[in-house]
Amino acid sequence: MSAQPVATPPPTPSHAPGVNLAMPADSLLKALRRLEPTTCNRPPTPILTCILVDTTGGTVTLHGTNYETHARTTLADVELTDTTDRRVVIPRGPLTTVVRALRQVCAAKNPLVTLDGVTHPGWVTVSAEGYERPLQTFSIDEWPNIPTMVDPCPTGAPVVTAVGADLASALRFPMVAVSQDETLPILGGIHIRHDDGRLRFTATDRYRLADVTLPVEATGPIGA
Repeated sequence: MSAQPVATPPPTPSHAPGVNLAMPADSLLKALRRLEPTTCNRPPTPILTCILVDTTGGTVTLHGTNYETHARTTLADVELTDTTDRRVVIPRGPLTTVVRALRQVCAAKNPLVTLDGVTHPGWVTVSAEGYERPLQTFSIDEWPNIPTMVDPCPTGAPVVTAVGADLASALRFPMVAVSQDETLPILGGIHIRHDDGRLRFTATDRYRLADVTLPVEATGPIGA
């Protein structure tokens, strides 16, 4: 990456002003990795390669979706240059590549990366320590209309806790019986039920049945 400033393309009037914020490179890369499972590399719908950066209420939240699943992550160590509520859609792959390159060329081990989508609407300039790279954004109107995600663990709600490796192993076991028939989507998942201190994972494709239980720690009244 050249140390010479990159000429930023002219603004695109059809796009609303984007975000203006700064955060450590490692924090941004960690957040992008969390969203990777829900974004696609070469989908028929290009918007699914992107993430939504939302600064509503002064909180920076990143969203990713592939229509079937949706993920979000909130960033804590962010400096908001512009506190106006804004949303911008950025391709996740190119953004990840640019941030990794900035981390390699900058003097600081974990440089402060700035995302400027206000100066030139339709583009977001990713910069750190004099290096910068413009990325074209997508129109916010193209972002899928996704139902609002509720807090998965509100105060006082029952919580089930399990060891991550054990949970992953328990989920792998019933996968052999998950149906691949797209005409019966209900059989394409795993039924999870809490039963007397254990989580029970069950799957079937009508011909096979796989069932496994996992001991867990539960707080509060746990229903089925």
